[in-house]
Amino acid sequence: QCSIHFIQSLLEKHTEKSIPSQIHSIKIQKQEKNIDVLCIINNKYHILIEDKTKTQDHSNQLQRYLNHLQSKIPSENIFPIYFKTHDQACYKKIIDVYGYRVFSRKDFLTILNNGITLGVKNDIFNSFRLHLQNIEDDVQNYLNKPLGSWNKQAWRGFFIELQQRLETGL
Repeated sequence: QCSIHFIQSLLEKHTEKSIPSQIHSIKIQKQEKNIDVLCIINNKYHILIEDKTKTQDHSNQLQRYLNHLQSKIPSENIFPIYFKTHDQACYKKIIDVYGYRVFSRKDFLTILNNGITLGVKNDIFNSFRLHLQNIEDDVQNYLNKPLGSWNKQAWRGFFIELQQRLETGL
């Protein structure tokens, strides 16, 4: 149930595309032509996931991965996702130039927390969810800690908030 919700959340990032109303099958391929994860839904829809933790896109990799899939299947069946569990200053090129949609740490925490609600009991799952929640809490500390006690994560959260309010650098 949690994995279906996760897949649907990835697909829904592409609001401009038609998505399947039901998921009958999920096939996962790892490292095809250096693509981190490729999910094939209902033998038709391809979710290309580029997982970036503390790094950013480089060496035109996002375009190469997309080109590889587009040479095999129609573009309307490709859902490129830039999976980002740490923060990045700007996603404009990733979204506007390459057509990827960002799936952030907050997005992932929503899915993981839903898993807890659904009764997932797994030590690895819980440990990873707690790890991401700790990062998120550190980033959000600018909201409730005095300015003099902010660490670099709190400053990062503050600047992310500024970007959103100023609608610049996103």
